[in-house]
Amino acid sequence: MFLKVATDQYLPVKVLIKKAVEKHVVQNRDNHFYYKGFPLCNDNEEATLNIAAKFLSLPKNQDLKFSIEAAIKD
Repeated sequence: MFLKVATDQYLPVKVLIKKAVEKHVVQNRDNHFYYKGFPLCNDNEEATLNIAAKFLSLPKNQDLKFSIEAAIKD
C-alpha cells in the first residue's frame, strides 16, 4: 500500500486538492471536488480525487491549478 501511494504520479496534486479543501478553496461534496462551483473534471466524468488530480495535471488546466495554489497560500 505504501509503495502504491509513494509512486502515485498524481500525489502532489492530490495533496494540493486536500490542502485546498482544508482551506475551503475547493469544496468536497460526497467525495467529488469542486472549485468555485465547477467540478474538477471533464464533461462526462465524476470529479473524484483521482479524476480531479488528473484533470489539474493536464497542461490545458495549469492556470486553474495555479489559481488554486495561489488561493491556499493567502
